[in-house]
Amino acid sequence: MFVVIDGGDGVGKTTLINNLKRCREEWVFTKEPNFNDTTQKIRDIIDEGGLCTETVAYLFAAARAENTNKIIKPALTQGKVVISDRYVHSSIIYQGLIGGMGVENVRALNKWAMIEPDMVIVLTGKSKKDTKDNWLDEMGQSDQVVNAFRILAQSDSRFKIINVDNLSPEDVTNKVLAIIEGKDED
Repeated sequence: MFVVIDGGDGVGKTTLINNLKRCREEWVFTKEPNFNDTTQKIRDIIDEGGLCTETVAYLFAAARAENTNKIIKPALTQGKVVISDRYVHSSIIYQGLIGGMGVENVRALNKWAMIEPDMVIVLTGKSKKDTKDNWLDEMGQSDQVVNAFRILAQSDSRFKIINVDNLSPEDVTNKVLAIIEGKDED
């Protein structure tokens, strides 16, 4: 099973992933775009800034191809559960919708760089980061990201959206475990 954890910046994805790692050590965890030295270099280039949206999209697709072929596909072939911290949906939203590149253009670019996940769990809610540290809030885009994920979820039953505002990290972890393991009653 291939599961993607996604959502806006500062909503608790890293905390959730760390909790899942402690709960299910047998699962395989990966992170986009920086899961190894090569893709960390790609991330560093992106973080330097000054690149056009299309270049950023191509760099993310290159890192995604590495992740998919070196981590995700081999683990799935071995019958393992794979959890990815972000995946193509982030590119669809950040470069496709917010960046203006277009959803279908981003999908086409990533056609050979990805496989379809079995499930996409999106965390929504107030960012836990200070406004000055959350570049999305600075640009007035936090709400845009949440709305974009909701739009994607409307046409795709693999999406599960969890509002984390009134949940403890443990509650979020337990809810996500129940969803992944098919024990969720919602």
